[in-house]
Amino acid sequence: LAFNDLTWETLVKIPEVAALSAGLAADSFAGKLDGSARAHLPQDGWPSIGFEAALRDTNFRLNPDSDTFSVREASLAATLDSGDWRLDSAWRVGRQAGEGAQEEPIADMDAKIEITGDGEFGGSITARALTLEWGSALVPQLDTMTGAFSTQLDLGGTLTAPTFSGNAELSNATATASLVGITLNEIYASLRVDEDGALALTANAQSGNGRLDAALNAEGLFALLRPEALERSETAPRFEATLTGNDFLIYDTDQAKVSVSPTLLVTSAERQLIYSGSVLLPTLELTPSSLP
Repeated sequence: LAFNDLTWETLVKIPEVAALSAGLAADSFAGKLDGSARAHLPQDGWPSIGFEAALRDTNFRLNPDSDTFSVREASLAATLDSGDWRLDSAWRVGRQAGEGAQEEPIADMDAKIEITGDGEFGGSITARALTLEWGSALVPQLDTMTGAFSTQLDLGGTLTAPTFSGNAELSNATATASLVGITLNEIYASLRVDEDGALALTANAQSGNGRLDAALNAEGLFALLRPEALERSETAPRFEATLTGNDFLIYDTDQAKVSVSPTLLVTSAERQLIYSGSVLLPTLELTPSSLP
């Protein structure tokens, strides 16, 4: 079975595709899909199945006012051979900022996943966003957004007890939200997960004259994927989270100006949460609007 030049206008007639594209205007997505599928089902032995699909000549806009994005590569291949499944996918996305402007790469993703007939699970996923300027088109509350994001994830274990390890990083990010009158600068976040289920997250940002720092350390993360482990206190997840800051601006409009200095600690013990700390308000200025 093979198909070529299957257009987006044809795809959106499929209910499942139409649901996924509900947020896109009719003229904001265009492209074609090529694909093929094969199957060999012997009376004895393992079946053999293969499927491939790829987008081409594809471009889209996140909203009527956004730049035009192009899918330079989008492929998916799945095979079943001797009881083992293999999935490969690759995406490359570019952006054209204005008519006649040169296209620039903004994001890419590669994924390889394998599932054996014995239920073993493995693979890797890597993804990058070289710029986050398009993020404000997805989050209406943000006027502008910049920065870069990258992640590397390794999969392992079995289908019944999966594990994963890897890291993710957000760097050199900024975000402006005129609704609350603030701009977050120097946003950094780093996440690491080890094969034994230990997680470490650190993040910080600046706003106004202040800074905010957050940290999370957890153990036994994979117990969340196994309900029986959650029932035993010795295998239940354990974590400690801290939030500290000084004069961090969270609201700045004509009606009010507010900054906070938190010192908070949250820990888990015997499947209970323990909170401690305080939140000070170095700045609290209110200017009520005049009544009619």
